[in-house]
Amino acid sequence: MSLREGPSPIIDITASGVMIRRYLDLRGVEIKELAERMNVKPSTIYKWLEGRRIPSIDNLVALSYYLETPMDSLIVSSVPPMKPIKFEDSTHTGTSNSSQSLFILFNSYGSSA
Repeated sequence: MSLREGPSPIIDITASGVMIRRYLDLRGVEIKELAERMNVKPSTIYKWLEGRRIPSIDNLVALSYYLETPMDSLIVSSVPPMKPIKFEDSTHTGTSNSSQSLFILFNSYGSSA
């Protein structure tokens, strides 16, 4: 398999801050309360909201948990849509279901279940 062509994706930290703010408001969560739960300073959260910093992966996991939303809904990036990768299914031969499509979501950074 070869690597994808094109420029590297870039996280839009300003738009990500807007999304974090949207979920804070939607859930009715106060910044001070969230900071206490996450064991960070309120100023750290303000930096995320203002687009001056991006949360670490650990903090993204915590944000996702406390705001009850998938991590990929908190991060906005410049990644274009991905094309499906075809894999042969050796259990079905001679049928129209002989292959499966797998979509790789590069920009999701995982999600919470």
